[in-house]
Amino acid sequence: MSALSDHIRQEREYVGYGVDHMAETLKISPDEYVAFESGTAEPDAEQLEMIARLCGTSVERLHGAPLQTDPHVTEALAGRNLTAEDVYQVHRFAELLQHLGTAEPEGIR
Repeated sequence: MSALSDHIRQEREYVGYGVDHMAETLKISPDEYVAFESGTAEPDAEQLEMIARLCGTSVERLHGAPLQTDPHVTEALAGRNLTAEDVYQVHRFAELLQHLGTAEPEGIR
């Protein structure tokens, strides 16, 4: 399994989509989609962009870039008794909301 395939799977699971939903939206078979997550095939650039949008993240993050933290969120969390994982999850949710506000590519509804 490659880093890309692992990130695709993690991000799909984060938003709670099933393999069938992802495949249907990408207009490919579930087996073809599973190949992306197992690392036996890689999505093309258009498919990767669509996966990122469906998962509320960026193509860069699917390739392993670190989560970009929002300074406003960081400030709002200051002084609270949160674990590092809690802080990460809040930032990841903020990223999801930010990306959901962008225009959706054709086929995503």
